[in-house]
Amino acid sequence: ADLALDLGRADDAAARIDEALAIALETGGEDSLLEARVRIVEGRLALAQARPADAVAAFRRAVVIREARLRETHPSLWAARLGLADALLADGSVTEAEALASPVLASREARFGADHPATREAQVLAAAISLIQGSEASARELLEAAIGADRDNQGWSADRHRVRALGLLAAIEPAGAVEHRQRADRILAGYGLPAER
Repeated sequence: ADLALDLGRADDAAARIDEALAIALETGGEDSLLEARVRIVEGRLALAQARPADAVAAFRRAVVIREARLRETHPSLWAARLGLADALLADGSVTEAEALASPVLASREARFGADHPATREAQVLAAAISLIQGSEASARELLEAAIGADRDNQGWSADRHRVRALGLLAAIEPAGAVEHRQRADRILAGYGLPAER
């Protein structure tokens, strides 16, 4: 289901979520880390289908499970919190989204460095929050850091965040919008994916 989402096939992902959840509950039980992982995919699917309230519910469940089972410094806990922040932002809860996203960005930068795909993901979300809050300069700085140089070939894990960052940068830089979109389209084409519009 996760791969189907990355490939832009939300219908395939939706068809697999219930099956994956049943397997997670059967093998790991309720409140298992397997359930948390499926809830994250469920949240990503809800975001892809423009259902932010459902995404918030799925990510909240994942966060509750991971907070109960993992250390505060565990990257999987950070991932669940960042997903929840993304869902909250989509649902209009900017303050709560920022409260979750900011410590995740700081933790990822400290642990992984600025060029790590996980850090780039947090930079893009922090930039989206900054844009909504009216801080275009801060957003631009975060987006440029998230995009990085084309030579940083870290695979789809980094490139999917680059594509999102280029889309946001195109929105705030009208003069460079076409160039940013073309760059994003080239990244997607490298994976055989259609251009985003």
